[in-house]
Amino acid sequence: MLSDQLTQLRDQILPLVPTDEVTTVFLTFRMAEMEARSMEDRIHYLTGVPHSPLYGHLMSSTALGEIGGRS
Repeated sequence: MLSDQLTQLRDQILPLVPTDEVTTVFLTFRMAEMEARSMEDRIHYLTGVPHSPLYGHLMSSTALGEIGGRS
């Protein structure tokens, strides 16, 4: 999920950031993670099914029905 990918990216980038900018970069990534998690929760709430990756894209049950030929 997107929030998990942001967490992994943060963990990889944080060691490369200069010491005086670590807090700013950490907080920026953390805010992006929280927003992504909120989006994931809203998709789950609205569709009733948690989103999952399909061909590298995050999809919900509604989009999956359209792809499968069902409307």
